[in-house]
Amino acid sequence: MYPHERSLVKRLANKPFALIGVNSDKDKKKLKVRMKKENITWRSFWNGPQGTGGPISKAWGVRGWPTIYVIDAEGIIRYKNARGPAMDKAVNTLLREMGEEVADTGGAGEEKVSARQKGASEMVGKPAPPIALKRLHRAKGTTFKLASHKNKDVVILDFWATWCPPCRKAMPILEKVAKEYEDKGVVLCSINIKEKPKKIRTFLKQQNLNVDVALDTDGKVATKYNVKGIPTMVIVDKKGNIAHVKVGLSGELEEDLHELLDELVTDDEVALK
Repeated sequence: MYPHERSLVKRLANKPFALIGVNSDKDKKKLKVRMKKENITWRSFWNGPQGTGGPISKAWGVRGWPTIYVIDAEGIIRYKNARGPAMDKAVNTLLREMGEEVADTGGAGEEKVSARQKGASEMVGKPAPPIALKRLHRAKGTTFKLASHKNKDVVILDFWATWCPPCRKAMPILEKVAKEYEDKGVVLCSINIKEKPKKIRTFLKQQNLNVDVALDTDGKVATKYNVKGIPTMVIVDKKGNIAHVKVGLSGELEEDLHELLDELVTDDEVALK
């Protein structure tokens, strides 16, 4: 068992890399015996016998086993459920970003890791698919319609869910930047995928977030936008075309947003003159 995990630990013994396990076996003593028998040398935490109801799995939004997160040196989640060769490739990519020399392990993992971003990026430059979704907060109107913003606003569409840790980190950044650009015709709509309104309201209240949330209750809008991983951020320009797509969360989200929005707002001002 755990061939890729063992391989990573051995291969990256002298690199800034750590593998941490989270286990929900019912018997903690038997778990220690099994770890010794199976030569599991990496650090592990016991999540309690409740399975996905344990404190660690609940905090991380884990809904099933195995769930794998690959986190960079700044504490940002970069990949979720990159398994086998894809896990090797994901770790190699992050180490290379730090200037570390690592050997390529081969396989098709790299293609799998980048497939979500590649698929989403293919929509750039195309007309944004129509959206008409019920809003969580009715004060802004019962329905969010993307078409009502055409020729008026730049729209940031944030596809998210409360169980997604990177989504939770990205939302306050998106809210902050959107407010900074509000007077320049930038609108943020956070599109929640397949969650109940009560759960969403509770989350927003706990996090002190005041964002316009649209409810994609069946996931059909996410499918139209080729969303295969969250968070996915789509920026629609004032002409109604997709200007940018970003899958996942990076440590430079706020800076990237400023750069992208500055360009879109400037282009629009030039066009009006």
